Amino acid sequence: MADFPTDLTNAVDGTTQVLAKHINNLEAKVGVDSSTVTTSLDYRVSKIEDDYVTLDDAFWATNQSLWGNNYLLFAEINGNVDDYTDDLASGTLANGATLTTGVKGISNTAILFDENGGGGDDSLLYYESKTRQHTFSEISVIFLVNPESPTTGVSKRIFSKGSDSCVQISQAGTGNIIFTTYVSSVAQELWSGASDLSVNNWNWVICTRRSADGFTAIYTKNTANGLTVVTGSKTSGDMDNNTSLFNFGSIDGWLGFEGKMSHLFILDRFISRPEAVNFLNHVTV
Repeated sequence: MADFPTDLTNAVDGTTQVLAKHINNLEAKVGVDSSTVTTSLDYRVSKIEDDYVTLDDAFWATNQSLWGNNYLLFAEINGNVDDYTDDLASGTLANGATLTTGVKGISNTAILFDENGGGGDDSLLYYESKTRQHTFSEISVIFLVNPESPTTGVSKRIFSKGSDSCVQISQAGTGNIIFTTYVSSVAQELWSGASDLSVNNWNWVICTRRSADGFTAIYTKNTANGLTVVTGSKTSGDMDNNTSLFNFGSIDGWLGFEGKMSHLFILDRFISRPEAVNFLNHVTV
């Protein structure tokens, strides 16, 4: 008869003799704390938690299906910066941006942008090839970010799509999010509340715009403020599209973001308030 864990021991009180191999096999199966043995339960459970460190698994699977073909970019930072849409376009870390620890202290689950330390255009670049990315009229940008307090007094750009749209943190990281899209080359800006973004903490951010009426919204969630929402009506019409480049950080030496970022999603559709609130109610920071 094979030993545990291949077969059960079927121990009987007063009859079965406990041997060293019984204890050793059981400990090997369970594993020590922070085990690096890939077959141990401790390692395998920790790996599951690491892979989805911030999202409810069942809800996550539902939302992947729900937003489906609307994803222009779907990147979970987990040892790489790959795009998991049907483009399968790998991201490129450039000019000093590096993988670092994420929201739960897990290695290589976030990207560090450090303009002061790197002295340049720390950036994460994605060049997308879908034809519809040159014609889409609406955009939603979703990401998990931990901004530092910059040493300079200028706004810091987090995300940009050429000159078509961008997301910034204003005035030395005081907590404003600025979401800008362009319609017929005219900037359409929406500002969040002055302290909606929690500096030096993890924040979920959703920025979204509807073309039919220009309705624009910024949602943030963090441990300091909970869930906050700011909305506004801007010029209606399709947003400008002149590039297939998605950039996080800086590529021009100006407005370079400083801090960490992970879980990057871009959609070519508007996200309604019920959808946004439902999503943020299922994520942790």
